[in-house]
Amino acid sequence: MGVVLRWGVRLDLCEVVVRPVCSFEESRYQELLQQYHYLGALPKISETLWYVATWREEWVALLSFSACALKCAARESLDRLGLSPSL
Repeated sequence: MGVVLRWGVRLDLCEVVVRPVCSFEESRYQELLQQYHYLGALPKISETLWYVATWREEWVALLSFSACALKCAARESLDRLGLSPSL
């Protein structure tokens, strides 16, 4: 099973490794976010986990997971309308 990347390389998905970003790699992670993400580099907010997907030691994807906001006006307005999203 594989995927052909846009530059013609066949990527075997079994070779992709997803791992947490080490503290010494955080600046590289931020630089790549700044360069490629439409919002640019964003600081860690609250509880945030950063991961990198690698293929043959090359970074091929960045992932970020953050805790939801304790208070969110848009979400709370749904509560007032009786449309509370289930968790």
